[in-house]
Amino acid sequence: MRFIVSNMKSLKEQAIALQRFHAFYRTGQFPNALYPTERRAPRWKMMLQAWDGRQVGTTHREIAEVLYGHRTVAEDWSAGFLRTRVQRLLRGADRLVHGGYLDILQGGSGLSGRRSAGQEPEWANTSATGLSGQEKGF
Repeated sequence: MRFIVSNMKSLKEQAIALQRFHAFYRTGQFPNALYPTERRAPRWKMMLQAWDGRQVGTTHREIAEVLYGHRTVAEDWSAGFLRTRVQRLLRGADRLVHGGYLDILQGGSGLSGRRSAGQEPEWANTSATGLSGQEKGF
């Protein structure tokens, strides 16, 4: 077998691929150690859980109870930091759902579409039905 380095910019990725192939050749399995978990995945999961909750009409407090537990929310909700945390998760989820996932697939953070304060994205002004909040009576 030959291994040719074709591009020094992608040497790290090529070396990892070779290492994975070698491990598979030796053991017949793909060892988990050579496929590390993305460190941001738990946060992405929480963002999408919060987004799902909002889509079915769940309150921010109810979302927090699912994510952090009823007892934690009962003890700490009035302090405000859990509310803020849920709001941040929902903002991040909006970015993921509306194109940020493509950034993740290309190796980015998924949050690249950051806006300055007060600037709404085009999708925020319409619902899935294409009606604005005012047209629906909100």
